[in-house]
Amino acid sequence: MSTLPNEFDWRRFLNVAQECLGHTDEEWLRTGVGRAYYACFLCARDYQQSQNQSPDLQTAHQKVWNYYRDHGGRVHKQIFQMASRLKRKRTLADYEQCTLAWLEELKTSISLSEKIIKLLDGL
Repeated sequence: MSTLPNEFDWRRFLNVAQECLGHTDEEWLRTGVGRAYYACFLCARDYQQSQNQSPDLQTAHQKVWNYYRDHGGRVHKQIFQMASRLKRKRTLADYEQCTLAWLEELKTSISLSEKIIKLLDGL
């Protein structure tokens, strides 16, 4: 999966997530979880669109991930499973008042995002 010269490379959101590892404030750690999620989500969306499948904006997240659940073989299913886990983390980080070990959540989120992007690059 490649980007055109003038396109933004969504993988760069992983750099932002990794920068957040250098902070201890909860808002930074939660932000990092979100950036890790969006790095792989937007790469996955772009791949899906390259296969002539375009989700509408209102239900984009669910439709993108369902594409990987419903199409292809083992790799697509792995992408779906990891993405579902990462999406739950992103939802908690963005919307829930909860006390979690956010540094560990961020590390796990970055790892999941990297694995998903690597799988997408191999498609």
